[in-house]
Amino acid sequence: MRRSLQGRTVWILLAVAVLLLVVAIASVVIYSLLQQPQATGWQDPIIAIHPEEIAADIALYPLAGASELDTVDAAIDNGDLETAYATLVFGMELSDAQRIGRMILLGGRFPDAEKPDRAALAYQQITDTAVLSPDLNDPARADALLAGGRGWAALGEEERALEAYDQVYLIAVQSPYLQMANRRDLLSALETAYRDLGADERAEESRDAIIELDQQTTPHPPVSPGE
Repeated sequence: MRRSLQGRTVWILLAVAVLLLVVAIASVVIYSLLQQPQATGWQDPIIAIHPEEIAADIALYPLAGASELDTVDAAIDNGDLETAYATLVFGMELSDAQRIGRMILLGGRFPDAEKPDRAALAYQQITDTAVLSPDLNDPARADALLAGGRGWAALGEEERALEAYDQVYLIAVQSPYLQMANRRDLLSALETAYRDLGADERAEESRDAIIELDQQTTPHPPVSPGE
């Protein structure tokens, strides 16, 4: 009887041990998946920073009197891309145009460093800033979105590239603040960009919009932002 109880106890303990092992393995797998950056979903730009990859000597440049823009440029030139990214995210002196310009540079450098996920993060910031900034004019906003779309396309993120291009198209055909030449240049760039992604229908819409512009007999000068 005692041996039977001991045998049953051993089997129960083994079952509990196996169950705990399975739970531990599942927890590790889930934690690892949650820690992996997702290139296709929105990421919090601050939480996504990798503090362990920040070069402290460059990050402290502003304390020595350097501007935030100079700090970003020094980090990019030195290959400390995470330092440059963190400075752009936390920087308070940078204009939105400066922030976008440096993010475009980072978006091109990260893939060379075999970090496409960080490039996706940079292009996300470009798109978000271009859409939400109250300080950018429409030509600058469209150029930023176009650059972001090209970056997404280079990463193989066709859906997000199309989203950016579609916003450029809306600006190109509806904004009252664009010069005719600027409007035409955007549509021409979009036609090529759409065709590169195989979006022939959207490319044709851009081509039709260009033809419509060329057929206008009375030019419509852009209105001033104040109006």
